[in-house]
Amino acid sequence: MSIMVRKPKHEPLPRSLHLTHHPVPRPHAHKHAQVVACDARPTTKQRPEPLNTVEFQKCASRYLHIDSTKALEVAEALYMRGILSYPRTETNFFSDAYDLRGFVDLQCEHAEWGGYARSLMQGGSGDGGGGGFLWPRDGGQNDQAHPPIHPTKAVAPGELSGDEKKVYEFVVRRFLACASHDARGEQTKVCVELPVGGEAFTATGLMITHKYWLEVYPWDRWTAKRVPLMRVGDSFEPTRLEMTEGRTAPPDLLSEVRTHVHTYTHTCTHTCTHIHTHMYTYAHARTDSVRAIGLGLGHSTHRPPDAPLTTSLPPSLPVG
Repeated sequence: MSIMVRKPKHEPLPRSLHLTHHPVPRPHAHKHAQVVACDARPTTKQRPEPLNTVEFQKCASRYLHIDSTKALEVAEALYMRGILSYPRTETNFFSDAYDLRGFVDLQCEHAEWGGYARSLMQGGSGDGGGGGFLWPRDGGQNDQAHPPIHPTKAVAPGELSGDEKKVYEFVVRRFLACASHDARGEQTKVCVELPVGGEAFTATGLMITHKYWLEVYPWDRWTAKRVPLMRVGDSFEPTRLEMTEGRTAPPDLLSEVRTHVHTYTHTCTHTCTHIHTHMYTYAHARTDSVRAIGLGLGHSTHRPPDAPLTTSLPPSLPVG
């Protein structure tokens, strides 16, 4: 069995048992490593919130590789054909007035996700009421005008193509995931005493017991370090003991997705989807400094028609 010892705050290497060192010498009477403590606790991965416009555009860019503006245009075209709900909305929770079970039932005959929709309607092994269906989370935002984006019509697999197919599939799968139970697993902490000086190490890992919404929503995963199943008293002979080093790295430049998030968080508190903001594109020079290399122009829909469109660079940023 391989044991990889790593310093704190470094990303773990795959396919190894990673142990955190506890430098407390202990006497030992055997040459094998031995499990001296094991603690397994239930844990969950929360299902996603209902879909508003900002989240939809962010996900379209990140997962579907569709420009956020183009994705919204596609969603609006599907809305005009009665396939999706109105896609320009700040709301990310469903009121009790909506028949969400009816929308789930529309998807029960679909060739790809119909089986999952039927499991929601017929019941599963979840603890929530309603036979497997669970009312979506309350995201806390409401524009008092439109519900979250959701499918309003069943579409045969061959009826849509290209970006329309991608957008429709994403909206449907996101909606079904919202109406599901949180994924469940067990977070396990194992304490192992090594034959090298009798010192103690700990390792933590995850075992997923119920995937639930992760089965229908392939764009999200529950990733964590893994450890083999162990019990107190189990022993094994280590085949390798290593100490590795690493260093931190600077953050990546802002992507379109992160720009959307920061714009929404820091510049807009309402009608975010109707506002185009000034955007700067930056690049790292060879000297590791940052310089502005481009300027994207935009305007708010609330700007008077005769008002001039002006832009300005922040005084702290040099133009390269």
